[in-house]
Amino acid sequence: WGGWASAARYSPGAEGYGQPWADMHFMRLATHLGLESEVKEAWLGQLMHVSHHILIKPAHDGMRQEWAFPLFAYPDSAVLAWPAVEREVALPGSDVIVKYFVPSEEVRDIRGLFVICVNLGHWRARPFKWRSPRWQMGR
Repeated sequence: WGGWASAARYSPGAEGYGQPWADMHFMRLATHLGLESEVKEAWLGQLMHVSHHILIKPAHDGMRQEWAFPLFAYPDSAVLAWPAVEREVALPGSDVIVKYFVPSEEVRDIRGLFVICVNLGHWRARPFKWRSPRWQMGR
């Protein structure tokens, strides 16, 4: 029987726990968008990570056209991205309008949280600077 050392099992750890679901959504989206031949480029998703402080928006016709905060890129698979909402505020005492993004509170289906990147030309990106609630409230 060989004991525990020879057990044929997969133990992904906390970060990799969602890998099978990310893979499932990756293939579903790749098939839906006709991108099966580009699956070998799935490593590009690693560029979409929360640590890079970018907002992403699809430029591919078959994808939802809204900005999102990429949170976690599963290795060679889908990217978990939270939808962003653009807001505007007028600066007091001026005509200057400042636009900013916040995480959406209207997420209804986890399937919409996965995106895929197999071609950088399918995406637009813009940098952002995260501000803490304390900073936003006037320090």
